[in-house]
Amino acid sequence: MSVTTNAVADAFAVFDVTPDPDELARKNKKPDDSGSVTVRQLYRYANWLDLILLAVGIFGSIGCGVLTPCQMLVMGDMVDTFNTNDLMKAFPNQEAMYDPKYYIPFNHEVTKTVADTINDLVLKMVCFAIGSGVGSFLMYFLFLCYVRRQGI
Repeated sequence: MSVTTNAVADAFAVFDVTPDPDELARKNKKPDDSGSVTVRQLYRYANWLDLILLAVGIFGSIGCGVLTPCQMLVMGDMVDTFNTNDLMKAFPNQEAMYDPKYYIPFNHEVTKTVADTINDLVLKMVCFAIGSGVGSFLMYFLFLCYVRRQGI
């Protein structure tokens, strides 16, 4: 009788249509691709031109990022130019400032001082704008070329 029960059990094993989910998961296990890679592995297919594009693009982005706070400092200096307390300290005799014979030279001196300072600050702003434009161009263009060469 034990032989027939074994045969019956084997016959039912052929018709088993509901496999164990854990067994299916073990059979169909996919390799885990979500691991981290080192910097060396990340750039292993890059040649010297790719590395130059990447380095110069990073240099351009650093330059563009550094110039933004510098522009704020120049704007602060521009606001400080119109502070009248500093101009009053330069001319201690304030009553003489309102005397008609001193009034016109004082206005010319103030206008000249403010104009010279503003001209210097505007020149700095123009240099910052040129530097920021060059840095932005280097960053975007070279990173775009690098990505296209890598096929990403």
